[in-house]
Amino acid sequence: TAKEKLVATEQQVLRMLRFDCLVSHPHRAVAVLLSEIAQDDNRELLSIAWKYLNQAIFYAPALRHDVLTLACASIECAQTRLANENRCQPSLNKQGKTHWWLTYGVSDSVLQACIHELQRSVS
Repeated sequence: TAKEKLVATEQQVLRMLRFDCLVSHPHRAVAVLLSEIAQDDNRELLSIAWKYLNQAIFYAPALRHDVLTLACASIECAQTRLANENRCQPSLNKQGKTHWWLTYGVSDSVLQACIHELQRSVS
């Protein structure tokens, strides 16, 4: 019957999700990170980073990354875009000579993979 098919499909989806139905959005993490690391007005950077995240919602490979990684990658994508367009970009606190995202436990390789997925999601 239709009801049995619906239940079977629902079970498949839940297994794919590993029964993890907790949803976390990286948008809030972007706002918190920028408030901690940006020294200047960051409204434009925030807006562009959110646009990357909004596009990633429709691209499954990008969503395989955790919230903090997505937030860091979207900020880096936004900062790169502003720099490429020769627009004023806020200076981010580089935490000495290390990259700022390392302070939050995001490795360079994971960040680069996530950036690649975010860029693919907008193209």
